[in-house]
Amino acid sequence: MSQSPFLIIGATGTNGRSVVDSLEKKNIPVRALVRNRDAARRVFSTSVELVEGDLTQPESLRRAFAGVDKAFVVTAVQPNTVELFKNVYAAAREANVSQLVKFSGLGASASSPSEIMREHGASDDLLRESGVPFTIIRPNSFHQNMLWQAQSVAQTDQFYLPLADAAQSTIDVRDIADIVVNIMIEDGHVGKSYGSDRS
Repeated sequence: MSQSPFLIIGATGTNGRSVVDSLEKKNIPVRALVRNRDAARRVFSTSVELVEGDLTQPESLRRAFAGVDKAFVVTAVQPNTVELFKNVYAAAREANVSQLVKFSGLGASASSPSEIMREHGASDDLLRESGVPFTIIRPNSFHQNMLWQAQSVAQTDQFYLPLADAAQSTIDVRDIADIVVNIMIEDGHVGKSYGSDRS
């Protein structure tokens, strides 16, 4: 296993924090890309190396990837999400990483009726074409999201989701994090997509 730090992009979000925690439990060196080092230091232990940067600033990404062999990226979907991922892929390619694990979503496709899934699908396709050794994970919704509705559930004894008659599976972000870490430390996952029928 590489002794260089694993770079976590999106480290302060729900899934990123869980990946950092999982890596720390395995005593794997962690570098977290953050926008504000002082604010992030209140979130992470002193064993986590913090590097300030922004996905819109390629030079900061180059600094973050320096000396890194493996990385994980997750980001909220925004109007410029695809461009942000392209910046990450370019920095990863320049750093010659051996693996970039991308957090996508179940049902990601350029032809999806969901804008979020179209963004994921487009950025997934760009990663496949980038020349960067990759693994894509596509989980569905998270158990932790249910906590957003805790108050209304307590008040109404009802649980609401805007899904009509559709069914939805959920997963604990801590389980996702453990899967991500296993993907990064085990052989045989490069070039694979998990959570879809593509491999």
